[in-house]
Amino acid sequence: MTPAKKKENFESRLDGLVKLVEGLESGELSLEQSVEKFSKGVQLVQELQKNLSSLEQKVEDLSDTLKQSLLEIEDDSLDDDQE
Repeated sequence: MTPAKKKENFESRLDGLVKLVEGLESGELSLEQSVEKFSKGVQLVQELQKNLSSLEQKVEDLSDTLKQSLLEIEDDSLDDDQE
C-alpha cells in the first residue's frame, strides 16, 4: 500500500469517527443504535491509534536516517578540510 493510500485511509477513518460522534451527540439515535455506533467508534479509535503509532515510528526512523547521513557528510567535510 502506498503512503498516499494510508493517508487517505487514516483521514477517511478519522472523518468516519467524527461523523459517528456527531451522530451520537445529536441525540436522535435509539439506545441500541447509540451502543452500536459507540462500539464502531471504539474500533475506529483503536485502528487510528495503531496506524498513527506506525506512522510516528516511520517518521522517527527517517529522522534517525537523516541525522546519520548528515553526520557522515559532516565527517567527510571535516576530513576534506584537514587534507
